[in-house]
Amino acid sequence: MNVFPNRDAMSFAVARAFVDTAKASERFTVALMGGATPESFYQHLAAEFANQVEWARVHLFWSDERYLAPDHPDSNVRMAHKAFIDAVPIPEANVHAPRTDLANPDDAARLYEEDVRGLLGHEPRFDWMLLGLGEDGHVASLFPGGAAVEERDRLVVAVRDSPKPPPVRLTMTPPLINLSREIHMLVAGASKRQALEELVEKHSATWLRPPTLWVDRAASMGDGTAEPNP
Repeated sequence: MNVFPNRDAMSFAVARAFVDTAKASERFTVALMGGATPESFYQHLAAEFANQVEWARVHLFWSDERYLAPDHPDSNVRMAHKAFIDAVPIPEANVHAPRTDLANPDDAARLYEEDVRGLLGHEPRFDWMLLGLGEDGHVASLFPGGAAVEERDRLVVAVRDSPKPPPVRLTMTPPLINLSREIHMLVAGASKRQALEELVEKHSATWLRPPTLWVDRAASMGDGTAEPNP
């Protein structure tokens, strides 16, 4: 577990690791995370590191998305665009956002799986899978006890009964997440402390391959390696 003094220090370190991996990769495929936690990470990519990445070699997806209009304030895709995508020279074709404007979200999930397979092949393997951790222990939009957690065939599914609004979402499933070369989980804030403790000590998300954890001090349990604020 990598523990940092605050969210900004954590975000800067993740951005630096992202850039280092991108530089060493002929093609760098990433599934971005949703929620508010990654915003400062995205901002660091745009501010300090925008010119250090050959963005034409980077392909961006989303590990989950709320089924909202693309311009909705709570859209994960919209937030990522505002925080960094619009500020870096990445080709539009390399930004693989899920459709959230179809009448049937199952159709959107199927199309997104086709997009993933179209780029990554029959056994798709992301270089980086970015995930967050909810206060209730959910990862991506895979909620404890939900049917999507048990999915083993489809790579992307629609969730229609999310306990957190909005109720309808798209999410990558355990088989796709666990195929990733590297899984990175960002956890920030004291409200996440109990969920993090259960993940680490009790392995509450039993379906999830152990990720690399990037944690701020407020969420940590006091262990790990602290780094100074850059």
